[in-house]
Amino acid sequence: MHSGGAKKTMSMDTLLRGLTRLHILSPPRRTRQCPLTLLTLLIVGSGCSPNASSPAKTGGGSNIGTVTVVIELNDETIQQDVEGVAAGTTVADVMLRLRTPAVRIRGSGAMMFVESIGGQMTTGGEGWVYRVNDEFADRGIGNYVIEPPATIHWRHSSFSGTD
Repeated sequence: MHSGGAKKTMSMDTLLRGLTRLHILSPPRRTRQCPLTLLTLLIVGSGCSPNASSPAKTGGGSNIGTVTVVIELNDETIQQDVEGVAAGTTVADVMLRLRTPAVRIRGSGAMMFVESIGGQMTTGGEGWVYRVNDEFADRGIGNYVIEPPATIHWRHSSFSGTD
């Protein structure tokens, strides 16, 4: 932890304890961790700081438009346009506006995550990852602010990076 100044960041230990309490991660069962899994947690954890930056807004935040959501689900690609999305809206807010498939979100703020889409659950070894405008997200859905027009692409994937 940084001891000087007003800047506060969340330590990786604090993040892991919080994820374990929310049953996102189960307690470690083995002593040797996969380096790629740890790297994934570090990347996800970097977006959990209260000082995480958001993409810059243009046009004074008055931009209202369409966000396209693309979901790869069970060998099917589902595409849905969400209209009337204002600049400054989070990915979580857009996902909650989808008609189908059913989206379940847990947590709040920086700790929001997709628990399931269309019944396909996030587990300890795999879950939902997303890109915005073809760039992998660097923060959680409750912190990722978008500006229309935008495309959010979801894919259920192994956290080990093998698929």
